[in-house]
Amino acid sequence: MKKYLYLILGVAMGFSFSSCDKENKTPKVDELVSVKDFKFDEASNQDDLNKITAAIKAYSLDEVVEPAKTELAGFKAQAKVIDKEVQAEKGKAGYIMQGKDKKRLVNANGVEIEQVFKKGFIGAYQLNGLNNAMKAMLATQDKAVREAELNKAVVYLLGERKFNKTKKDFKNDGNSFGKYLMSVTEQDEFKGIDQDLYKAFIKAYANLEKDEVLKEALATINKCATTVVAVRGVHYIYSYTAKLRAKGMSDGEVVHELSEGLGFVYALQFASKFPKEGMYYTAEEANAVANANLWDEATDKSGKSLLDNNSAKIAELFGFDPAKA
Repeated sequence: MKKYLYLILGVAMGFSFSSCDKENKTPKVDELVSVKDFKFDEASNQDDLNKITAAIKAYSLDEVVEPAKTELAGFKAQAKVIDKEVQAEKGKAGYIMQGKDKKRLVNANGVEIEQVFKKGFIGAYQLNGLNNAMKAMLATQDKAVREAELNKAVVYLLGERKFNKTKKDFKNDGNSFGKYLMSVTEQDEFKGIDQDLYKAFIKAYANLEKDEVLKEALATINKCATTVVAVRGVHYIYSYTAKLRAKGMSDGEVVHELSEGLGFVYALQFASKFPKEGMYYTAEEANAVANANLWDEATDKSGKSLLDNNSAKIAELFGFDPAKA
């Protein structure tokens, strides 16, 4: 029997979820089929889903749109040619030590550009894939097509159609978004965001023929996904900018964490305001952050630097306290 028959009337009528929509109440577990007990139907488009899974594991740029495809390829190329035997200086690529044994390879701006590539990929491939799947669902009334696109949406974010994976599971699968989803849900301010995401997917499957309820579920899915990217960007930038100014460019861990933050901000150009039009960041804004100069940031104590301004801006856009990210 199809999974939709397991869903009680409460889900069919639709609910909103708290971590991703703070103005509404999260449904109680007994108001809908539990995430643990939810079973996916066999996918009609399994070949497409396998391709998405493989692309995530390989950080493949084949389906990434321009100009991000060229930009990310450039970041990746930069990372490959950094000389690990040369100590980095301002304006000169090389290594910065993390502890006694680990080298972080940075470009001339002092950025571990491989991290910008990897976190930027989350936006350019995974969030953008989600965007395309949502648009395709709302562009048709065909239930089978909608289900196939919803299958894609699940896999773009989770790497496979499976809920309740652990952080280790996602890490082993090579799915950075899933790993950071679990990191965010461990924080008190965003506790349960993973379950909210899964419940929204269940709600969407239950309402493929109900336009408004489906749209509401997709909005929650999108808000959960984009919030994860925003929170991690602010987490790294807000937490480590002060450490950068205290230690200078001598600590590879600080540089590594900040570089991850720059990559998450780059990804925000693919963070949709769905169901509204537009993205949270423009390509120009995202690129400005990705190309930040950490040597300059290390000595800028104005409180109005590129990093300061962007961590505050993102927190305001998404409505959370940067200190709690």
